[in-house]
Amino acid sequence: DLPGFSGQQYDLFIDGSAGSNILKEPNKIAIYPNPTADNTTLQFAGTKSVKIYDNLGKLIVTQTNVTNKIELSKTKLGSGHFIIEIIDKNSVCRKNLIIN
Repeated sequence: DLPGFSGQQYDLFIDGSAGSNILKEPNKIAIYPNPTADNTTLQFAGTKSVKIYDNLGKLIVTQTNVTNKIELSKTKLGSGHFIIEIIDKNSVCRKNLIIN
């Protein structure tokens, strides 16, 4: 037999995030074509930083001060599933990209 323990139940409510805001208008960021077999375009408004991670979470590309769009190619990234992080002063948006 295992010993019995008394327990307490708590509700945890988290409002917002501690360090940055998640972009509330992700529709203003477009990746096309997605999925792709060759090249793709990441398009957004303004100047942002872009980080690309592979499916294991390894950072493979970092570009700062990108204005309006960036072209991504299979020759630079390879094939697979990627997470693209688009960052400006106070917000972060993450998008998925699949390259066959």
